[in-house]
Amino acid sequence: MNLMGSVKSIIYENSDSTYKVLRVETSKKEITVVGYFPIIDLYGYYTFEGDFIDNDKYGRQFKAIVAIKRIHSDKEGLIKYLASKKFKGIGEKTAEKIVAGLGLEALDIIKRNPEVLIDFGIKRNKALEYQQQLKESEKEEELIVKLYGYELTPVMVNRLIEKYHDNALKIVETNPYQLIDDLDGYGFVKADNLALKLGFKLSDEVRIKAALKYTLNQACIQKGFTFLSQNQFLETSYKLIDKNHDEAVSKEDILKIINELKNEENLVVKNNRYYPLYLYQAEDISYKRLMAIKNYSLELPAEEKINSLIPKVEEKMGFELTELQRLAIKKTVSSKIAIITGGPGTGKTTIVKALLELEAMLKELSLDDERFSSNLLLLAPTGKAAKRLSQSTSLPARTIHSALGYNETGYFTKNDHDQFKENLIIIDESSMIDISLLSNLLKATPDKTRLVFVGDDNQLPSVGPGNILKEMIDSKLFQTTKLEEIMRQKKDSNIIKLSKMILNKRIDYNIFNEKSEVFFYNADAKEVLDKIDLFFEAFIKKGGDFKKDLQVLVPMYSGVCGIDAINKLIQEKYNHNPYFLVHNNKAYKIGDKVLQLKNEPSLGIMNGDDGIIIGHEKTEEEEVIHIDFNGHKVRYKVSDLDNITLGYAISIHKSQGMEFENVIIPIVPAFYIMLKPKLIYTGFTRAKKKLIIIGKTQSLNQALYSADENRQTSLFLDKNSSIFEINDPEIPFDTLGEENMENVSPYDFMD
Repeated sequence: MNLMGSVKSIIYENSDSTYKVLRVETSKKEITVVGYFPIIDLYGYYTFEGDFIDNDKYGRQFKAIVAIKRIHSDKEGLIKYLASKKFKGIGEKTAEKIVAGLGLEALDIIKRNPEVLIDFGIKRNKALEYQQQLKESEKEEELIVKLYGYELTPVMVNRLIEKYHDNALKIVETNPYQLIDDLDGYGFVKADNLALKLGFKLSDEVRIKAALKYTLNQACIQKGFTFLSQNQFLETSYKLIDKNHDEAVSKEDILKIINELKNEENLVVKNNRYYPLYLYQAEDISYKRLMAIKNYSLELPAEEKINSLIPKVEEKMGFELTELQRLAIKKTVSSKIAIITGGPGTGKTTIVKALLELEAMLKELSLDDERFSSNLLLLAPTGKAAKRLSQSTSLPARTIHSALGYNETGYFTKNDHDQFKENLIIIDESSMIDISLLSNLLKATPDKTRLVFVGDDNQLPSVGPGNILKEMIDSKLFQTTKLEEIMRQKKDSNIIKLSKMILNKRIDYNIFNEKSEVFFYNADAKEVLDKIDLFFEAFIKKGGDFKKDLQVLVPMYSGVCGIDAINKLIQEKYNHNPYFLVHNNKAYKIGDKVLQLKNEPSLGIMNGDDGIIIGHEKTEEEEVIHIDFNGHKVRYKVSDLDNITLGYAISIHKSQGMEFENVIIPIVPAFYIMLKPKLIYTGFTRAKKKLIIIGKTQSLNQALYSADENRQTSLFLDKNSSIFEINDPEIPFDTLGEENMENVSPYDFMD
């Protein structure tokens, strides 16, 4: 049915999905109208096509499918429209004169001949501006309607217009595959469906090239690989290209186009290894720089001098080091590149502190002497890890991105032309570094600078492609100390005992009977939310700060007890402030704990930083929220909310480099795809005081005996050597994770 009336007010509008709730004045009464409307002019007169519905919460509403702008049928509505904020400078009295003089066709007359407004006291330049506003509004609405005709979602339409402006439709119709490169979350399947509707042929070279580039990039991102074998590349691409199984394109045709891409330098082929160009270059640069630094001729301290200073270091620290710790310090201080690896409680932090004391003594300086600290760079991949490193050493520490001068354009200001001046760099949580970040770090590192990599090689590898710490250790090219003995003060920690059991693939479940530090509660997936609710309630009753000292870590986002469901539960139950915003089907409130998902150098916040929403404001120009990131307060545009998510529950991958007082982890059969030893080990070792596991023992056992995913990487392999290929039943890939790509970054596939 049709409903005609003037829009009296816009009660609610979602800034990213075009969904609006309107109050519409009809000839009989005011009616609430809901629907997806790209453009609605306040006081504009419309015909709404749809039907009435009964909403349980809001009562009777008119749900509109289409809104068609009409000539105003009443003077009052037209006067209000002309006097609205859309036409700044026209007051109500002037609007009354215009309507009296031009009648109900005033808007059409102004569009045809704006100079008629001069007779009503409006200057010519303003009249032309009003004409342009009316035309642009009409043009944008026409553009949006056409884009909707290609079955694009409101969110995607908004992104297209934001990216391409007036050219959006032309780009979509000319080459929809361009959207894969230009819009986050837009994959090949969506672009291909659109292209085929537009008349592209299955054998079109543009289509095949897009499928090949997408396959290579996405497979490497999702698996953490730096290359695919020819078989993996060809078979996976073929599944995308030959979608109707009619063999319109042969594998021979695909191989020909692969060679064209190679000539266009979009990919690199070495002995049947197929690399995205940027990953090949990252590995090549990293290897060359590591070798240049390792082989640089540098005078290192003599063993006798080191031995004479070790007792003084112990005296300064107030305790004796173990033999292994002494050996680790000696080897590290006398190496150009050194690695210190070990699990929690094995003394990595102690070695770093002792190493710094020794370095200062060798220079006959104190740790707090500016002459020493100015030649030292302490780095970590995340803000939380850098803060911990700074606290443990009492020296400034920075994120790698910050030290490299990561800027708004996505580039680093530090590089091979502007390198670091420091002569010692220590990098903590090195297992988190991917090959791209390593290559940028090494480009900025002079040959004369010594490097110390610290990390736990039993933790998850980096989210991005590469397997840096493991590859460096396995290469045996660098001085490596592996710490396995638990230090005296940590020997009684049940959290550490349990993490060792994970590594040894055998859990003694009696550890949970001790009711000390580690706890296991039996529950299936549908019971997990109730259990978490009980723990939060009890924690709060005891006076605990759940935002600060209680963290839920989850293997997956989806499911009845996934990250999204848990965040929704905690927000609704324990944040009593009203909702002020809904963005991409996620609601936000003042007081919500949030997690940053992307580096934002312009705001001074990085991927993995957590904060609290402390304010919200909406003006005519913009809508912003205020977030306190641990004392660093930022104004956050609502249009950038894709870059944050609720942080009451976060992924185990996102928790790397962090520590929490108390941790809750659900481990249920529904998470079986993600349940691997390294994932469980990483999650368990995030807890400092208490670790609460909710789930099934069979799921935990399954995790122990599942094989961790290997990665195809070649940092230290001769690129011309025989092919190294992982035999995995999931490869060639059946899916590249495109079932729900909107608002998803490549990093989400890792957890």
